[in-house]
Amino acid sequence: MTRQNIAIIGAGSFGIALAHLLTKNGHAVRIWTRSGERAELLKLAHGNPDKLPGVILPQEVVYTADMEAALRDASVAVLVVPSIHVRETVLLMKPYMHRNLLS
Repeated sequence: MTRQNIAIIGAGSFGIALAHLLTKNGHAVRIWTRSGERAELLKLAHGNPDKLPGVILPQEVVYTADMEAALRDASVAVLVVPSIHVRETVLLMKPYMHRNLLS
């Protein structure tokens, strides 16, 4: 399996669970969340202990509130935000999506 750079857009329980699975399968993962403060908390905890206690992500996982940084060099983007936020989030993603990005 080829190692891919994967952007997970959304840091709730589903995003963290996907990050766990994808890192276990050897992929590089970046997780985007709306808040820089939230990104720092997730980084310190190596996951989301409120939603998924006991699931610890590797130190290599990158957490960011910067959409451009999340999508830079990503070969795949997975959108896992609540449905009420999909339109707003896709509009944030649009300027940074590139031709080779699978989403």
